[in-house]
Amino acid sequence: MWCACRLREKPTAAAATASSVSKLLVLYGFHPATVSSQDLTFNGYINKDATKLLQRFNGVVLEKYNPLATMGDGNCAYRAVPLALFGVQDLHVYVRVLAALKMMSFAQSYDIKSASCVLKDERILTSQYSVLVKGCADCWPLC
Repeated sequence: MWCACRLREKPTAAAATASSVSKLLVLYGFHPATVSSQDLTFNGYINKDATKLLQRFNGVVLEKYNPLATMGDGNCAYRAVPLALFGVQDLHVYVRVLAALKMMSFAQSYDIKSASCVLKDERILTSQYSVLVKGCADCWPLC
């Protein structure tokens, strides 16, 4: 993936790279289109097993929401975000790019060695910054 080669850069260089890529996304006007909830039903995204469970235990939720399923290929969290925002899960790479750009732009917030890290919680095992960014940016062979 494109970000993997940038991980050896100093944080300021990585932030500059992230800023440049962010500006390119804005320049080229990349804005994913949204899909209607009716299209989600036709595309088979409705999770039938979750629907059955909700009907049994908390049916009132189904009056307003539909449980959606994502492809189980290791990208489920990154697929769930565009599915919720845009109605399609195929934009998971776009979400990965945005997440990696954010992490590269604000390295001090995600580096567990930094005093201003927002991920410091003894209950959560957090990887080193370079591992986090690489895992966020590099979805090969999953995409």
